[in-house]
Amino acid sequence: MQCLQQAHWDATMHVPRYLKSSPGQGIVLPPENELKLVAYSDSDWASCPLTRRSISGYLMKL
Repeated sequence: MQCLQQAHWDATMHVPRYLKSSPGQGIVLPPENELKLVAYSDSDWASCPLTRRSISGYLMKL
């Protein structure tokens, strides 16, 4: 993934934002699809040497 821009990030975050803002709604998938949701998270407490701020991140794959 090279030359990523803000538009790419906005497109990536569209579905999770929609799901968060629409309780009771969701994505309905047919049972014959073998989709698998995988989520990873990582954090590093006070790892930035300049600010001592923590860094965290996550990744979701469907």
